[in-house]
Amino acid sequence: MRCLRSRADVTTGVPSPAIERLDGCGNGAIAAAVDADIWCQGDSYDQSSLAPENILDSAIYNLDVVIDKAIESVVDDNFEGDVYNLGMADGAVEVLLSDNLTDEVKATAQDAID
Repeated sequence: MRCLRSRADVTTGVPSPAIERLDGCGNGAIAAAVDADIWCQGDSYDQSSLAPENILDSAIYNLDVVIDKAIESVVDDNFEGDVYNLGMADGAVEVLLSDNLTDEVKATAQDAID
């Protein structure tokens, strides 16, 4: 909870070099952000319903895309036990921005995402 003691403006439940994170993740991190009245980031799915006034954005993991790629490689008989880095360009990850953001902030963020 170091970031809350140091009066962080934003927190997330996942490690980030750019944003101080809580020592824990998920619902506890979101609850702590609500209690501290700061922004937080959802992770893995749309968590905006957990704290509508505090969720800045959510990283959405589209596991169907990841599973489809794995199945496709097995069907094509070229599956290899390896690390595969899938991201936004592959459709495996997307960012859902909060409705609480101004249009200007949303546009700037969307430009950075694109």
